[in-house]
Amino acid sequence: MARAGAQARPPSGYLDTARVQRDAVRGVEPLRGGPRRFDELEVEVLGELGRTIGFAINALERRKALVGDQAVELEFRIDDPSVPPATHVADTEGRFSLDVLVEQGDGTIRSFFVVDGVDPDTVLSQATQMPYISDANLLAERDDGYLYEATLEDESFFATLLGYGAHPTAFTATNDRATLTVELPRTGDIRAFLEMFLQAYDGVELVARRELDRPIQTESEFRALYRERLTDRQEEVLRTAFVAGFFDWPRRATGREVAEILDVSQPTVNRHIRKGEHELFSLVFGSDETDDPDA
Repeated sequence: MARAGAQARPPSGYLDTARVQRDAVRGVEPLRGGPRRFDELEVEVLGELGRTIGFAINALERRKALVGDQAVELEFRIDDPSVPPATHVADTEGRFSLDVLVEQGDGTIRSFFVVDGVDPDTVLSQATQMPYISDANLLAERDDGYLYEATLEDESFFATLLGYGAHPTAFTATNDRATLTVELPRTGDIRAFLEMFLQAYDGVELVARRELDRPIQTESEFRALYRERLTDRQEEVLRTAFVAGFFDWPRRATGREVAEILDVSQPTVNRHIRKGEHELFSLVFGSDETDDPDA
């Protein structure tokens, strides 16, 4: 959790409230309460205010890393088996992969991850025994393993990274090694994060540091890039589905009806729509991976 330092100065009624996120001081706000001292309740309230401000500043900096055109990418190799996500595959031949982290409006963090080579009952049983995980659920079976979701507490591994302004973009772990990639805004406190992370776990090595420059695209450039990823047939199916109302809510046309319009099978329509959605989300959320365009 973030913390805020508050120190009363008798008898003048001054109070310094530190804006702190994790162990990084974001600033100090000097407050004056008049001729009297601040009482214990006021100090506690102002301390909570400092924590809230620190969290908000940190969230804005993480957003800069996600949507800004300048960021720093750090890649680590981790040989410490105590890193919490790796415990899902400890003493097994399995593999843990982070899918995505979603910060919700109420401040909680949802983790979507894939575990391959470990029985789902074992994974869920492990999750219930971990104090920093709640509401773990099995969502689906995929080609690369089983997809799960869980709510993470503030003390969790990924929440700690986010608390330092580092957004995890990739994390994989086997029973003997893990790799982690994070992004931070260039204006963030990269040194504080590095010092924390390198000291927190044994066997951590920074293997790569990259300066990311994301060119800002106009709307027309974005559309052109999206169309480059689609075949003519895929674009035809998507455009027809859009015009027919397949993406409306409530839906005005079913997949079967779109297929009848195009005189193709419904599975063909479904495949092209999923392909188009995948390419769109890859552009929006930053993945460079693409499927076979003929799929």
